[in-house]
Amino acid sequence: MKVEAGTEESEVISTIAIAISSIVTTLIITLGVFLLFWIRPILEAPVLIPAFANILPSLFGALGVVMISRGWKIAVAPIVFMLLLFILVPGLASAVGVLVPAGVVIAIISARLLYKKGWL
Repeated sequence: MKVEAGTEESEVISTIAIAISSIVTTLIITLGVFLLFWIRPILEAPVLIPAFANILPSLFGALGVVMISRGWKIAVAPIVFMLLLFILVPGLASAVGVLVPAGVVIAIISARLLYKKGWL
């Protein structure tokens, strides 16, 4: 807008920009809610139920790939532990909410040990 930073004109322009951004966000959310009402029968189709049941595992998988590719040495211990745990006690598959923090603790401990040994 070719105005100096810190002037009254720049504050007015930034206030207008924030207000317009808030209005646009509200309109997009409102539009999404109304459109969701119309496509709800499609989203609740029996064919799509397996896809929605696997949203959380797919998000964890996508995040896991990024983290494992950055530090594969740190990822070995929690992966091996979780694989052994789920193979030996398959009933724990529903306790993912508790086991994710456990995996984080295992990753932190193994990273600390690897760092102390000079392997990281």
